[in-house]
Parts: sequence; C-alpha cells; structure tokens
Amino acid sequence: MVRLSTMSEVHERPKVTDSRHHTVREARHEDIPLLADVERSAAELFTCFNVPVGDSVLDPSLLTTMLKDHHLWVAVNSEDKPVGFIGGFKIDGNFHVAEVSVGRDSQKQGIGNTLMNRMMADIGKEGFPAITLTTNMVLPFNRPWYQTLGYIELKAKDIGKELALLIEEESLHLDHTTRCAMRKDIF
Repeated sequence: MVRLSTMSEVHERPKVTDSRHHTVREARHEDIPLLADVERSAAELFTCFNVPVGDSVLDPSLLTTMLKDHHLWVAVNSEDKPVGFIGGFKIDGNFHVAEVSVGRDSQKQGIGNTLMNRMMADIGKEGFPAITLTTNMVLPFNRPWYQTLGYIELKAKDIGKELALLIEEESLHLDHTTRCAMRKDIF
C-alpha cells in the first residue's frame, strides 16, 4: 500500500460546495461508517449490465487515512447524511481517485460532477501535476463520463510503477480485461 502524505496546511478553513439539493464538504469521522452503504448502493447499477458486484467496499482504515490527509469529500443531503463520496491518495506523484460513488437514489443529479469538481479544486492547490484513476471500460457510463471531464486513457507504457502495482492488486478481485487507467493533467 502506498504511504499517504499529510497536507493539512492546505485546508485551513473548511469549504462547502452547494449544488441543487446537496452539499459537498470534507468528510468527518462520523461519515466513514456510512460510506460503505453509499458504495454498495452505487454498485447496484452495475448488475443491470451483468457486471458482478460482490461486497467489496473501501476499507474504513483507508478512508480514515484519506480523511486525515484531507482527501475525502462527501455529498450530503439536507439532513447532513452522505449520499455520495470521493476519495483518493498520492500515487506516482499524482493524485489518484480511489473511489467515487453516488448512492443509487441520488444519481443523475449532478452529484458526481460536483464531487469531482470539488476534489479537483482542492487537490489542484496542493501541487499535484495530474489526477489518475482506474475504471470499468464496459459500463456505458464510466469511461465516457470521465472522458467528458477531460480524462484520457493511459497506454501501458505511460502507467507509473505505483499505479501498475495498484492495478495488479485490483486484478485480484476485478476483471483486469475490462479495466483501464485514465489521467487528467492539472494546469
């Protein structure tokens, strides 16, 4: 696992981003136990496309590390309950999106875009040269959505050592033939 660096000085004042009927903010410790349900709910959509889901969710200890590093954001409803989240960490000198999930009942409301935009604004101030992620190529809404946000698919020769190790680790529980790595440069 990649060691995550702390950059708390960048986040002196908590910021809140509003969009429609939800708010995006940095995650809090009390949010972490609720994120697995959001992730599972989001993954229900995959079954419509015959993509096996399983019960794999991000480990709470990884989420806690992301939170401590100010690299975990949640979209909350009017009751301050998480309906979506995005989190990541440093890989190969870039910011890597480990997960972006929006609960099934909250999808198609712009929450994913708002989460991505908030993350990009915050990590852009930290000096990361690029954002990377891995995603499913088969689902009609994954790779195309990232492409609309400016991400490009990486060729094998362009994948860094740490990202290659992460992809290898992912292949233990995800079909590597349906996955790709993507990158967006931050200017």
